[in-house]
Amino acid sequence: MFSFKELKKVADYCKENRIDFKFIVPPIHETMWAYFDKKSLDTDKLLEYKRLLSWYAPIYDMEFESSIIGSSDFHDGHHFRGDVLQEYIKMITTGEGENVRVWKNGVIEEGG
Repeated sequence: MFSFKELKKVADYCKENRIDFKFIVPPIHETMWAYFDKKSLDTDKLLEYKRLLSWYAPIYDMEFESSIIGSSDFHDGHHFRGDVLQEYIKMITTGEGENVRVWKNGVIEEGG
């Protein structure tokens, strides 16, 4: 089971050893967002989870309702190619992108 205590150990180890530790969150297709709405899933809990995680390491987040979620580059709800893949690679390699938001210390600092 996931534990913030264990995550803190990992984050502390990375900091002490100068390891660049970050969370990468890929985008999901609009059908997944529709599913969340249909099932009345609490997306506020997802935001709270990201807020808490961002205290341990920055989150490079593409999992929000942005201009790419309806792209035909998605193979299914979670797998993508083409322009979405290129933007995802850009986010991973540079930390930048049009459809990226960066969480740090409990808040969204950039994008989104």
